[in-house]
Order: sequence, then structure tokens, then C-alpha cells
Amino acid sequence: MNAYPHLFSPFRLGPLELKNRVVMAPMSSSLGGTDGRVTADQIAFYQERARGGFGLIIVEFTSVDPDTGRTEAHQLSLESDRNIEGHVRLVEALHQSGTKAFIQLQHGGRFAPATFLKDGITRGPSRVYSRRDPSKLVVEAMDQALIQRLIAAFGASARRAASAGYDGIELHGAHGYLLSQFLSPISNHRDDEWGGDAKRRMAFPLAVIRAVRAEIGDLPFCYRISADEFVKGGLTIDDNEEICRHLVAAGIDILHASTGRGPEAFDKVMEPMSAPEGWRLPYARRLREATGVPVIGVGQIRTPELAERAIADEDCDLVALGRPSLTDPYWPTKAETGRPDLIRPCTTCNFCIAQENLHRVCCAENPRTGRELDAPIPADLGIGRRAVVVGAGPGGMTTALMLAEAGFETHLFETRLGLGGGIIASGTPPGKEMLLRYRDYLERQVLASRIVAHVGEPADADTILAMAPDLAVIAAGTKRRLHAIEGLRPVDISA
Repeated sequence: MNAYPHLFSPFRLGPLELKNRVVMAPMSSSLGGTDGRVTADQIAFYQERARGGFGLIIVEFTSVDPDTGRTEAHQLSLESDRNIEGHVRLVEALHQSGTKAFIQLQHGGRFAPATFLKDGITRGPSRVYSRRDPSKLVVEAMDQALIQRLIAAFGASARRAASAGYDGIELHGAHGYLLSQFLSPISNHRDDEWGGDAKRRMAFPLAVIRAVRAEIGDLPFCYRISADEFVKGGLTIDDNEEICRHLVAAGIDILHASTGRGPEAFDKVMEPMSAPEGWRLPYARRLREATGVPVIGVGQIRTPELAERAIADEDCDLVALGRPSLTDPYWPTKAETGRPDLIRPCTTCNFCIAQENLHRVCCAENPRTGRELDAPIPADLGIGRRAVVVGAGPGGMTTALMLAEAGFETHLFETRLGLGGGIIASGTPPGKEMLLRYRDYLERQVLASRIVAHVGEPADADTILAMAPDLAVIAAGTKRRLHAIEGLRPVDISA
């Protein structure tokens, strides 16, 4: 019997029916071509999540006008017909698994780095001067001609997306990008038809919505919004309840309730590990009640139990998984088949968005994320061979599991009396509990495998040599270094 009947029930949005309520949230993969094209790596990345059972995948932010709005070097674009063919292949790959596909359209506005733009000039609703040098203009105000051009660009990109076979369109109106820049009093200081009061600040997003709707007919149309910007002087949930009523009246079918604004409130865009689970759901509920249209809930939803409760309690109609879909592409299938214990838990460590990793999507727990085209380790590689792993921290346990899956007779040595290594200490402080979930997951995997765990047994060179392994991996971590701090006593790590 399905333990999550609400989460895995079909959902209809106009002419479109989704097989379940689990959505892959749009996230930059940095796998696109520098010319905005869809790549084979990107198709494989999304196809793996479709095979994992997601009912809907919202493909990452796609520039409608890279000359003026490109935000990343490897960002997708649909400003012309030249990139349509790649999107056709991407949509077809998702449809093969019964997954529906939306695409998110975006313009960076004031957050588009000048180095990525054709004329090297960043533009937004209003002028912005450098904080370091108040006399230096870093963002120019868009003129009427550019505003009209961008309204048309959103519509034209939506038309191309529809022709590529996408099942719906999402506008990125959250996190401080162009649509939200026009909406927010923080960034829109105009005094013309595009700004000056709340009504005029809505003019640009409403014009974009109408332009897109005119191009896509009855395709489902979603708007991602920061339900609260969490910035002093910015838009609050009270403001956005009213704003969203106007967005719906202009043609929006479904809302995607995110939060925060970059960079001022980036911790509300990409939460740290300590953020309470499901903390955004009350905001999704308020937008749902204010507008009467379906809402996608997102953010710090890690378990099927929480996702099921969110839908059952009518906080939202669908649940979007971002970082958890990187950690485990098969999250939906494992939940639906009654094996949530097999879901590799996302710890919200945010390794995926660390600056040094932005060239390619990645995950600290899942090394195959973003490398789906790499050949897996053959399942018969280790048959008839023995492997020894020393150290049962997360690295050692993961290595042992990979070797066991490859057919090795695998022995795992750990000096302590339990598995986990340094992650036990890391997960002990308040707000770090998600690390212990990961430890528990790895321990379950090890105990359920054919790995021989030598717990409480230190391993030295003689121990390893006596086992005559074909492969030995030292994953013992580092040695503790004591500091001359008064009152500090050595700790018995074998306990």
C-alpha cells in the first residue's frame, strides 16, 4: 500500500496531467554550452531524474536575451531558433519516462555580470552606484525601447519553448532577477509607467505575462516568486498576496512559492543546514489561499513524510525538490515503492553551490551528479578479489559500498566502536542534525550489504598485509592535534 497517497496521486493543471506531485525544482546545472545550447551532459542529468520518478521537471533558468541578461557563462538561452533542436531532444528524453517538462525563462537584469554581456553594460530598472565608489555607475537604467524589447523577448522565447514540446512555462520572478527587480521597491526607483508606486511596479511583470500567454495558448503557465524577500524595505508576504492576485488575473495558472533575495537575503534563497524543515510552507499556504490557484511548495523539504503532510494539510498542491534531487535522483521512486530508508538524504551542506564548484553541478554525497555520462564501475570488476578500507567515516563507508557493489570481498576497519567517524562530531552541535541522518543512512547501507565490518578493530600495516588484499584504501581521516589550552584534556576516541 502506498504510504504517501497524496504525494503520489495524479494532478491536473488545465490540459496537463502529472503522474504525481513531486517536482524537480529549477537549478542551474552549468552544463549548457557557452552559446546557450543544450548539451548531452545536460540531457543525461535531467534524464536520470526523470527515470527516478519525478512527475514534473522544471528545466533551469533560460535566458530570453543573453546580450543584455545572461547571468552565467553556461546558461541556456532561447533567444533565437538556433537552440530549439537541443530542447526538443531534452523534452523527448524526459517524456520517455513519463515525466512532464516546464522550462524557466529568465533575465538577470542588474545581476547579469557585465563580462557576459554584448556591450559590457549591466542594466536594470534603475541606476545602481558602487558601494565602494558612490560616484561609479555600475547598473544603467533600462530605457523604453529595451523594456519593450524584453517583453517581446519573453514572449518569443516562450513560443520557441512551446514549439520544442515543453508542457508548460515558468517565469523566474524570484530571488532578485529582472521581474522581481521591477516589482520590488528596493530596486525599482523609477517614476514613469514602469515604476513609482506599487501599481506601476507591477506593469513590467504583467506585460511579460500577457506577452507569454499570447504565445503559448492554453499551456500551463507558472510564476516563481519570492513570497517574502526578507530584506528591509523589500516585498513581504502581505505585499505578495495582493501582487499574486494580479499575476493570476493576467494569465498565471500556478505559483511557485520560493523566498529570499540575493545577495542581501541569500540565506533565505539557499538555506543553511540549520533552517527548520518545511519553514516556507506557511508562505505557500498564504499565496494559495489568497489566489485560489495551485501552488508549488519548495525549500527544506527533505522527507516523503513532510512532503505528504504538506499536500494533505493543503499547504501546497505540489512539492518541489531542489538539492535533494541532486543527492538522490530516485527519491520519488524509492518513496513510492515504500523504501524511504533507501533515499540518500540531502544534508543541505551547500557543497553544490560552493564557488569552486560552479563550473558544473555536483553533490558532496553523490559523485555521479553532473557526470551521468561517465561509465559506472562495472559490477563484476572485483569478483574474486579482496578490498580493505581503513576508516568508517562517510568517505570510508561510501568507498566500501562502491567496492562491494563492484563485486569485491570488502572489509571495513574502524577503531571506534561504531560507524561514522568524524561526521558524528560534526553532526552533534544544534542545527547540524542532518549530518547524522546521512551517517544513519550509510550505516544502514553497510549493515545491509556483504561488507565485513571490523568495528572496534584498529588496522595497521601488518593487519592489512595479513589479509592480502588486491586493493587497500586508507580513509582514516586526520590525527587529532592537541592545543595548549588550559583545561583541555585528551579525549579517548575509541569510546
